[in-house]
Amino acid sequence: MRSNGILLSTVLALLLSGPSLAHSVMYTFIAFAVPDAAVAGAWDINDAGQIVGTFSNGLGTHAFLKDGNTFTSFDAPGSIFTKYLGINNLGQTAGLFAVSPVLDRGFIKDGPVLTAFNAPGDFTTNAFKINDAGQVVGYYIDGSGGNHGFLKDGATFTAIDVPGAPFTNAFGLNNAGDIVGRYQDATGMHGFLKVGPLFTPIDFPGAVYTDVLDINDAGEMAGRFRNVGDPLDFADGRFHGFSKTAEGFTVLDFPGSSITEFLGINNKGVIVGQINTPEALPFIAVPVSVPEPSGFVLFGSTLVTLVALVCMASRPRRSRA
Repeated sequence: MRSNGILLSTVLALLLSGPSLAHSVMYTFIAFAVPDAAVAGAWDINDAGQIVGTFSNGLGTHAFLKDGNTFTSFDAPGSIFTKYLGINNLGQTAGLFAVSPVLDRGFIKDGPVLTAFNAPGDFTTNAFKINDAGQVVGYYIDGSGGNHGFLKDGATFTAIDVPGAPFTNAFGLNNAGDIVGRYQDATGMHGFLKVGPLFTPIDFPGAVYTDVLDINDAGEMAGRFRNVGDPLDFADGRFHGFSKTAEGFTVLDFPGSSITEFLGINNKGVIVGQINTPEALPFIAVPVSVPEPSGFVLFGSTLVTLVALVCMASRPRRSRA
């Protein structure tokens, strides 16, 4: 396991855009260790900076909440694994746990109160992000093996299926009810944005695989993609992180990491996710806009510059829910 040091880096990524629109985005990256974890990843962050995610060790897979320097782990009663995948500005969390190797249940946790649920008629349910109204999105697998996204609003479940697609997963939503996720069709795996009844495909330019994992109230999205030639195996596959605004995509590969995944974004544009250096570590990426010199244009490439170094941090405190 990595020491309790933090990897503090400032990284410059250039926005992928058209000839008349180009600027750069500076990110300060902080990769952090989760106590007792062999593998960990951060899945969401709220506006107060509370972070949720998952970690694994010799005892299984567990959920964690990071609040400042304090880590709180959580295991649903009777579960064989538990994952936090979303947190809202009220501190309510969403995620999933398993009571058998083939049966996952979604949940909402509000303080000490855990509410488990399954989508009607499903075989297994995975809950991901939760907004401030307590609405939850995720996906479920039905008895015939079909994948469907869902929106849970109180006791009401609404299936989310991209028209014509046999496979749909919903991963993120904002307070306006806009939903993002992925779908599969004959041409591959694509991200999507759903606003009201309208689905818009989201594909990173030139990518063969795109996931959109989260969206904030400004409509900024976070996700991951694979290029042609990247390994296809999920365990070894190459993922590249991206954020997307109306202006275009910002793409980043963390220096020295075989994987960079943007998994959650808050309303300040702060992103969390996972890198592999080669240890799987969660990270926080804080954006700083930098004006680009006049006339500089980027045509579909990415510049990444490492300008900082490894720093040591105080030992994090750990508690249990």
